[in-house]
Amino acid sequence: SLHEKKLADLLQHCPALKSIDQSKTFLKLEKYDLSNSTPEEFQALLNDPSNPPIVAQGLIKDTVAVQNWSHEFLSKYYGDVEIVAWEYGTATTPSTVQFEKMKLRDVLRSQVDDKAERSYYVNNSAELFAYYPQLTDDMGSDRVLNLFKGHSINSFNQLFVGSLKTWGTDWHLGNAISCAIMITGVKRWFFMDPRLTYVL
Repeated sequence: SLHEKKLADLLQHCPALKSIDQSKTFLKLEKYDLSNSTPEEFQALLNDPSNPPIVAQGLIKDTVAVQNWSHEFLSKYYGDVEIVAWEYGTATTPSTVQFEKMKLRDVLRSQVDDKAERSYYVNNSAELFAYYPQLTDDMGSDRVLNLFKGHSINSFNQLFVGSLKTWGTDWHLGNAISCAIMITGVKRWFFMDPRLTYVL
């Protein structure tokens, strides 16, 4: 693959890379309480090229989404919305994931039903927000957007819903500012040093 060729080229120029314990290169990200931060204070962090990704904690903890959203809630009220789902039952790598247009309730059921033959992932789906734009308010997006005021604008919203049966997305590189709002659950992130993103 292209990634393997790039890695081989990198190892040829930097043979000492093989001896590095990668676990010791991980950086612990600082968590920020932005509930009382001004846009100027937040953007100072954002504009500093030496800063790692910014992790905010507690900013939306009292929102409608955090209080109510769950597999059951989304199935009950928005289950008829059709989305393009990612099928994980037979996939062994992101490149072998199959896509299928399904109703949201069927996708979510596949994640929580132990007897389901296939498991689907809601991945960067914009359909729900297209039909129900008010859901962005439920997430407390006004608080987030206020921090970006005068710096960036919100161009679109996407929904991600997974479970222990699903395993997210492959390495990828965004070409603009990206902000992820975690409603519930746990998600594991891996960030690559920007100097190495050429391999993507």
